[in-house]
Formats: sequence, structure tokens, C-alpha cells
Amino acid sequence: MPWRTKAHEGESAGSLRQRVFRNWNLRLFRRGQPEPHVLQFHAAIEPRLADQAELRDVALELTQGNTSLLSNMLETLDDDVAAKVGLCEQVMDTYADFWADDTCGDADIAIGLALALSTFRLHSTSTDDCLVADVDGPLLVVPVPGEPHILSAVLASAMLPVSGFDVSYRPTADNRELGGLIESGNYRGVVLASSGVYSRSSRLDAIQAASGAVRRHAADIKIALYGRVSRLGGDMLGLLTGIDAVCPTALELLRYFEKNARRLH
Repeated sequence: MPWRTKAHEGESAGSLRQRVFRNWNLRLFRRGQPEPHVLQFHAAIEPRLADQAELRDVALELTQGNTSLLSNMLETLDDDVAAKVGLCEQVMDTYADFWADDTCGDADIAIGLALALSTFRLHSTSTDDCLVADVDGPLLVVPVPGEPHILSAVLASAMLPVSGFDVSYRPTADNRELGGLIESGNYRGVVLASSGVYSRSSRLDAIQAASGAVRRHAADIKIALYGRVSRLGGDMLGLLTGIDAVCPTALELLRYFEKNARRLH
């Protein structure tokens, strides 16, 4: 593999057997190709879409039953679903901070998340089809049975189609229903969505039971967890719950399925 670098005023060149800058997030792009849609998504979702003070104002306003600030911010993003997903993730991050420092109680956060969910749906009309999909798709997005905070699941079901994945969003009442859904479908991957706010180890048993219900009917299917669950590392969480990947953000979720599932285009 040839390589060339510039160091100060000198140059060096040679050959090597392995990648040098392995942590660089780069990909091959050939001239003449249409711009990959996934790059548009990355550009939209990675920057912070509001500063911390604005996010705190939005989050606190939602807990008081008012959606005007979040609604106005979503409106400025027009039809950019990826950016709207990123904004709502940042609101969830703010609630996680509130919970950690006791700024808000569980009841206030639950109200805020519910209103964030309804506001996102109202201002993301292009996600309507995936939110009510009846046709099994290659990727199944489902809240962990018993999880009351489904905003993460809705964000995932809106975000993945942006980058060319066919998605079916199907909440289930329990693990028996989840297992039946897997048995009757032909899914290429599963997103188990947990709360985007709480890092509670008490949810590990529920996630393990959900992944077990999936594995019993599709042993080799790829399972990704989206949301906050525990402060344990991803590898340890995988061992404890039987999942393949822990994806705290929508961008990480997308990157995982880019490598492990088929897109429509």
C-alpha cells in the first residue's frame, strides 16, 4: 500500500501493510458518483443545533406543558429529518443532565419527553409512513417491551429511512408478542430502543429478555440497542444482554447498520 506524507518542509514515502490513521472517519468517494445520501445525513446530524442554554430552555419549557420553543426550532429545519432527530437527541441529553443533577423529577421528565415526541411527529411529516408501517421491512424498530419512553424508537424509525433503509416500527406489548413478530417477519436487523434519558441498570433484565425473545426465532439476526441503559461499556452490555451493538446516538446506530444490513438504494 503506497503512502506519502509531508512533515514540516520535508516529504517521506514508502509502503506499509496496514492502515496508519485507523481512527480517521474517512470513506472512498470517486469522482462522477452521485453524492452519497448518507454524507448528507452525517453533515446534518453531527453539529450541535443549539447551545446548552437554548436546550435547557426548551427542555424546561416542555416540562411545563409548552412546546413553542421546540416547535419553532423544528420549523426552522424545514424537511431535514436528520437534523430534527439530532435536535431531539440533544434535548434528551439535556434531560439526562437534569436527572443526574436533580433539576427535574421523573414526572417532569416524562411530561417533557411525551411533548417532545408529539412535537417531533407534528413537524416531521415525512416520517408518517414508517411510523404506521404494516409491511415488514428489513429493519425492525421496536421499544423494549415495558419501556414507557418511546421517543428513541420514533427517532430511529425516522432516521434510518433517511439513509435508504426500509424500516418497520412495531411496538409490542410483551416479549411473547415480540417473538411472534420476529417469527412472522423476514427482518435483516432489529433496533431495540430504550430510554434516551435514563441510565438505569434495572432495565438490563428487560433488554436481555427482549433480545432473548428475538434470538429464539432468529438466532443470527443483528440486534442493536439505541438509548441510554447503563454506564457499563458497550462490550460488557453486550455480554449481559445478548445484543450485538450499543448505539447511544442515531449516528452510531446508522453506522452500525451501514455495515450489517442491506439498504434499499
